[in-house]
Amino acid sequence: MARKGKRDERTLRMMENYVKHHEEGMSVEEIANFYGITSMTIYNRLGEIAQANNVSRESLLCCPEHSHDNGGLNGGYGAFHPYDLIRGLFDEADKAIEELSSRVRNSISANVQEETL
Repeated sequence: MARKGKRDERTLRMMENYVKHHEEGMSVEEIANFYGITSMTIYNRLGEIAQANNVSRESLLCCPEHSHDNGGLNGGYGAFHPYDLIRGLFDEADKAIEELSSRVRNSISANVQEETL
């Protein structure tokens, strides 16, 4: 459970500093990597971040200095691409599968050791 506390702490720090990083031009992916969390965690918290900073959620999806890069696609949301959301989902699923696999391996190993005793 200590791990969950760490994750919550990192998420809270990210939420406090997201707008600053966003204004510096960092993408959602870069911010997620900086705090050691998934981009999906950020997408799930953007509404709260936007409300706390009196801005729209959509305005937090793009990188301000890159807003012209896509020629107005995605309603002018700059560096935001729908595949970022999908990639975040796959990254999170991959981590969950790896954690589950590790638990299964550990459980099997423990059972084998018990049987040999």
